[in-house]
Amino acid sequence: MAINELGMELKQYNLLDEGDYDAVIFGVINLGLQTVEFQGEVKQPATFIRLILEIPSITDSEGNSATIQKKVKLTSSVDKGNYAKLLVALGEKVTTANISNYLTPAALQGLLGKTASVKIEHFNTADGKRNMVQDISRLDPRLPQPKGTKKHFFFNPFNPDLDVFKDDVTIYGKKEIMGALNSSNFPKELHAAWVEVQEQKESNTTTSKGVTKTNTSAIE
Repeated sequence: MAINELGMELKQYNLLDEGDYDAVIFGVINLGLQTVEFQGEVKQPATFIRLILEIPSITDSEGNSATIQKKVKLTSSVDKGNYAKLLVALGEKVTTANISNYLTPAALQGLLGKTASVKIEHFNTADGKRNMVQDISRLDPRLPQPKGTKKHFFFNPFNPDLDVFKDDVTIYGKKEIMGALNSSNFPKELHAAWVEVQEQKESNTTTSKGVTKTNTSAIE
């Protein structure tokens, strides 16, 4: 556990060693229209997806493999777009003529199970270091490919699978989705599910505080 200049312990968030790893995409989330900031300046909003990748070669004491995430901007730009670069890294032949074919829910879902090499680096936050996918590059298809173990899931807020939203998307991911600039266009049932998730979280927090208070009183 790292210690800052105030003597506070800083969490390390299950840091992986920096370096290159073979990974498998097992989750794809359409985040909707998101605010874009660069060097403190607000840019034109854009649609993003979040990739959830498994690193099968790294497991904990219980055999659970490591996971990492990467936020990718969806764009039809072939020369400068990160999405086109991602597709090429996944073995797709992307051109100006066919890029629109990859900007569909079916194409996003088709990313599931794809393998790639991910470059992991660390970045500092007020709470300590965290993992970051600095780059995604192509794995040589002639070499053995990583075998994923996790259940695949895809989430599109415009046609939501509510079970996926509740069970597979993290609370941070849920907040990110429901904070989209175009969230008012999401179906009513998704908004209702989000209210339910928030109420459940609040209930769990209240219960937890109640237990803590009761236990403390008993000790006193």
